[in-house]
Amino acid sequence: MSSHSTPTDLESLRKLLDPVPCRLVRQLHQAGHEAYIVGGAIRDLLLGHAPKDYDISTSARPEEVRRVFGRHRCHVIGRRFRLAHVYAGGDIYEVSTFRRRPDAQERKGRKPEDGPIIWNDNCFGTLEEDAQRRDFTVNALYFDVVGNQGILDFSNGLKDIRDGVVRCIGAPDERIEEDPVRMLRALKLVAQCGFTLEPHLEQAIRRQAHTIRLASPARLFEELLKLLNHPAASETLETMHAFGFLRHFWPTLDEAWEEVPGQMAKKLLRLRGAAIRQGGYSDSRRLALSTTALPFLMFALNPAHPAEFWTRSPHTADIMHRALLLLFDGFKVPRLFLERIPQVVGLVPPLLATPPDKRALNHPEYSYGRALAALLVQLFGWDSAKLDALPKFAIPDDDNDLPPPAEWDAVVVPPRQGRQRPSVRQEEIPGLVPLRPASDTPPPPTSASPCAFFEEHPAAAAPSVITDSITFTPDSADDDKTQSPADAHAAEKRHRRRRRTSTRRAEASNGAES
Repeated sequence: MSSHSTPTDLESLRKLLDPVPCRLVRQLHQAGHEAYIVGGAIRDLLLGHAPKDYDISTSARPEEVRRVFGRHRCHVIGRRFRLAHVYAGGDIYEVSTFRRRPDAQERKGRKPEDGPIIWNDNCFGTLEEDAQRRDFTVNALYFDVVGNQGILDFSNGLKDIRDGVVRCIGAPDERIEEDPVRMLRALKLVAQCGFTLEPHLEQAIRRQAHTIRLASPARLFEELLKLLNHPAASETLETMHAFGFLRHFWPTLDEAWEEVPGQMAKKLLRLRGAAIRQGGYSDSRRLALSTTALPFLMFALNPAHPAEFWTRSPHTADIMHRALLLLFDGFKVPRLFLERIPQVVGLVPPLLATPPDKRALNHPEYSYGRALAALLVQLFGWDSAKLDALPKFAIPDDDNDLPPPAEWDAVVVPPRQGRQRPSVRQEEIPGLVPLRPASDTPPPPTSASPCAFFEEHPAAAAPSVITDSITFTPDSADDDKTQSPADAHAAEKRHRRRRRTSTRRAEASNGAES
């Protein structure tokens, strides 16, 4: 163990720490437990970055942590990796127990095809064992808030931070086999912190990139949310693509990487990241997902002139839903987000219309729709006068109106290797186009500019034409009221509910007859 910080450095670091997690650490100490602030927060502070969140590591078992903070403030979660979530100061803090790597005896009883991957990581241990179990040296740093030990470094992580190197603790191949998500975290460090991969780790990632799909779809979606929610989301995806990792982690985006939707998604994420760094822009999860999905929904709804978006039809909601399932193929996407994304994206056309649809101004997702429209206006250099005329409200950064993740009512989007969904035929839903050409022939290369399509179609790119043509048309000539995206979505839900009820009744009738 070594400590490379002088008392002056430690005192400066203490002043930068958030007082709330420090208070939680002191409470654990007062209850007789060892506890430290650990991992990414210490790394980020040493790099001069503001930590996104704080993690706490302690000798207390999850049930003991709950006794310290009480059941109303602390929830024990997880099966593979049991830990405690402590609610304090309006945030959730992850408190994990010191762990060690399971031995051969503890691995017995698992299926042979499981390989070395760790399906149960609840073998508790000491502080030193916990440090050796962590993924990278730069993340294995512990800060002693209560005592005077300073930064506890068991694996030369401070040196690797100074050198800008991502290095595995242990053999890279073995550590990746234990948990393939470590590859994703390593590439995030490269993109977000400007680090370089240690050569053996880089080779291991290139060899084992395909094993990322061994992780559960729910866990992959959780990692996707963290990735997209970071200001460096575009740079992270670029890094993943450069290392050949993106085609395994997010195949649909990788296939469209050099096509117009993929180029637009990267540009929009880059603009969003710059806005977040400047302050005053939301880092909402639903807005991050909507920003990435916007180009793909534009092309699915109006492939000929995507900048004009679409005219409403009875198939609009179904087209958007199926396009989202194609985009997030292989992730376990909660139904909550599959419903919210179309609502946010659906607000962009009426907000940029002439005049703007008044119902859109009263929509619950208005603030998010306006923020998304602002990115699109900036991307294409459209006249911002209409956007500036729209009322601007503060956007919450933490999605406070969303229920906790446990209540998201998840929907599984099956991975490509497993059960396949029935194919969507063009004639079944007019207006739906695949994200890729139907043939196996790769599409012709496009310009590096995301506006290449619109450069070839100047009429579609003229701001006066675009903003004047964004309207919603009634479903029939008898309709005297335009239906909003929220109303269309509600109607679609009612239709599906009736269809499920009819199916259940038919099945019950057939069962009774037999």
